[in-house]
Amino acid sequence: MGLAFLPWEKLPAYVLGPLLFLLFSYLLWSDDHRTFGHTALEIGGIIFAVYIVWRRYRTGKELFAEEKREGQNT
Repeated sequence: MGLAFLPWEKLPAYVLGPLLFLLFSYLLWSDDHRTFGHTALEIGGIIFAVYIVWRRYRTGKELFAEEKREGQNT
C-alpha cells in the first residue's frame, strides 16, 4: 500500500519506462486466465512503456512533467 503514495509521475522516463515494461511483461507472461482484454491491456502497457522512453529520447521532455512558469518558486 505504501507504493501507491510515491510520486510516480515525477519519476524520469528512463526509470518509469523500464519499470512499466517489466510489470506488463511479467503480467503477460504469468497470466493464467488469459482473455483478449487482458492481453490487449498488457501489450498496450508494453507499447506505452516503450513510447515513454522513446519520447524522452527524441524530444528531451518528460511526458508527465509540469513546466515551471515564470515567478514560480517550486
